[in-house]
Amino acid sequence: MRNSFRFLIEHKFRVKLFEKALAKEGTIKNLAMKLKCNRNLIRMMRTDPAKFIEWRIVKKLIEIIGISEEQLEPHILAVKGGMSGKITKVRFPIKESPELALLVAKGMGDGSIEKDKFRFSFWNKEWELIKEVCKCVNKAVGKTKGTIIKLKDGRIQVKFCPFIGLVLHLSGVPVGDKTIQDFDVPTWIKNGSKEVKASFLRGIFDDEGCVINDKKRRTRGIFISLCKDTEKRNSLEVFLSSIRRMLLELEINSSDIREQMRFKNKENKEKIMLRFDIRGKENLENFLNKVSFTHPKKNSKLKEAVKSFVDIHKTKKKILEIILKSSRPLSTVEVSKLTSLDRELVLLHLNDLATNGKIFKSKATVPHLWFKKDLSFIISRKEKVLEALRNFAPLTVKEIAKITRINEKRVFEVIKKLSKKELVLKAGKTRSKNTFANLWALKKIQ
Repeated sequence: MRNSFRFLIEHKFRVKLFEKALAKEGTIKNLAMKLKCNRNLIRMMRTDPAKFIEWRIVKKLIEIIGISEEQLEPHILAVKGGMSGKITKVRFPIKESPELALLVAKGMGDGSIEKDKFRFSFWNKEWELIKEVCKCVNKAVGKTKGTIIKLKDGRIQVKFCPFIGLVLHLSGVPVGDKTIQDFDVPTWIKNGSKEVKASFLRGIFDDEGCVINDKKRRTRGIFISLCKDTEKRNSLEVFLSSIRRMLLELEINSSDIREQMRFKNKENKEKIMLRFDIRGKENLENFLNKVSFTHPKKNSKLKEAVKSFVDIHKTKKKILEIILKSSRPLSTVEVSKLTSLDRELVLLHLNDLATNGKIFKSKATVPHLWFKKDLSFIISRKEKVLEALRNFAPLTVKEIAKITRINEKRVFEVIKKLSKKELVLKAGKTRSKNTFANLWALKKIQ
């Protein structure tokens, strides 16, 4: 621990501490020499229950009487340190916890520990994240007040005393500029409980993650991107790989790590940005349920993205039922309108159903028609045309051609012959002036 910190020790334990030290050294003068302080200060430290004692003195005392720092910890009530002299009512022993894991993530994300003053600061525009950090500090380390500053760019900064920075550094957070240092997710987090891992992941994704829900392009997912000096590329890959492994342990699959961009900062130093994505309904659902976001906008966007996924099996079944129940062939656009589904999604399912032999597709014609019965087994053109009219009438020559996969002119020739024999008749006309636009049907035999 740093010598600049002062500790408030339980009064009874403090008295015993000095009594035993005096007994060991013989006189208060000898003790003063050993502690490198005057006798009046020793009397004050011994009797004043509100007096904070410098760490170098506390450390020397426990060495004299032969007790460990671990034995001392339960008797420490508070810590004071730094320029502000802020008091932290510390919770010793400080244990590994989901709250501490989240604070470590914040130190590796939008937060940092100052190199000179050792203060821990966190910046964000969302009040919810500021409040979460303050809450976790109080629960994981001890009760203390952070200094909150509203910046001109809309961000909110919360600063904590150096003792919080020290605790986070001992827990794995680097000090100073993170982009020029090697660091990884601490082992205690990687080997921790699911709650510890989820808390760290939530903290880092709240700061560095982004949710995509593009309805037009039907693109949904979460991506995280981080940058470092170009020579620290391997270190960044190790860090992102650790995050991917932790996600996998929570049944969340992610893409490979790839380079997003390279750029030069204000100091003309070359930086590299790496990223990976999380996509697919199951992975996004697992992230929402097992990790989630504290960031309200990101969490809301993720919920919308998950809801926007259509159940593939229900959708395919709905499309199949419409084709099988239809008395005539249907185009992709017609199926899309009947199901109220996106045309591209409908086309994907129609092709899959046709490939698996559940429905049939007109060949070499645009737009395609989709129908329930395959007419390819019928040999003659006449039989194919009659079968098409028997199943789907009324039809135009063009529609018959699509179903039977016969050239339109050949279909028209067959229709003319059947008309002369009074086996088929005109059943109406479409708006088109095209000769092939007449609707044809089988003549009813009375």
